[in-house]
Amino acid sequence: MEVRTSVKQNSTLWDWHILCESQTGDSHLRRNVVNQDYVAQGKCPHPIIVAIADGHGSPRSFRSNVGARLAVEAALATLADFAAETADEPILNLIHDAARQRLPRRLIQHWLGAVQDWHNSQPVTESEWESLEQATNSETRRLLQVACAENDQKSWLILYGSTILATLITDAFALYLQLGDGEIVVISGEEEIPRSPLPEDGSLIANETTSLCLPDCSQYMRVGFSVLHSEPPRLVLLSTDGYPNSFQSRDGFLKVATDLLQMLREEGREVVAQGLPGWLREASEKGSGDDVSLAIVYRANAAVEKPEVERERIASSTQDAEIRPAPFLLLPWIFI
Repeated sequence: MEVRTSVKQNSTLWDWHILCESQTGDSHLRRNVVNQDYVAQGKCPHPIIVAIADGHGSPRSFRSNVGARLAVEAALATLADFAAETADEPILNLIHDAARQRLPRRLIQHWLGAVQDWHNSQPVTESEWESLEQATNSETRRLLQVACAENDQKSWLILYGSTILATLITDAFALYLQLGDGEIVVISGEEEIPRSPLPEDGSLIANETTSLCLPDCSQYMRVGFSVLHSEPPRLVLLSTDGYPNSFQSRDGFLKVATDLLQMLREEGREVVAQGLPGWLREASEKGSGDDVSLAIVYRANAAVEKPEVERERIASSTQDAEIRPAPFLLLPWIFI
């Protein structure tokens, strides 16, 4: 599946634009494997909501492309509900606390329900079981078949395993969620230095990642929260890991965010939108070989003065904050 969107979004204060692009990885094209990534944006023009997911694509996760799509849909719906619930809350500290305490579990419960419904309506076919056995062994097939027959969700969720990254941007705050690998990069301020809005997760090594299919996975979800004191980010970039893994260094990947912002300013949205498919295909061909997906949220206009109600909200808030995840338990990883 290829997703291409270029949509202008207008908040009540700033002029937002969103670009989304997903390209099937070079290795998947050679093996005739469908794209395991999914990326989409919220339906309403305000607030800004974007989500991106990467299905594991391993033999045991043979329905992870569905898991990724359902993860993005769950994130968009959960963040839209959260934005509506907190729209009239004047104290940003309380929104910050609510995001940390409620959002991870809500999003995951939404995904679990959607996956269960889809699984019930689309039983695993014999051809899928045969493909699994050919790729692994008869014992793996037997165990997963038993789990499906007994509706042991904790055991068969691996079929739909996926990561999730998402952002919500309102006039008063920006919120970032991430479970598993991939990257969220933000450019803001006069210096325009690309940075991560989330605490670093040094435990994501090689092909190991936390996942929505893990038990109690809400404790592994990272949450970032930033109060928009004077102006929002100039650019937010969300990417599945196939893109940063195509670069020799993290600095090389981060430079992409800076280059994209410069191109958007100097050459315009249409030029970047037209170039994205080719750039992502080339990254996969010459780099990771994996599916490559990117979501770009950028602000086209300079900040304008906030209405009085917004200034009061911000005055009552704390400084920019990041939520650190709970300590990691032993062996919480999915090897993809």
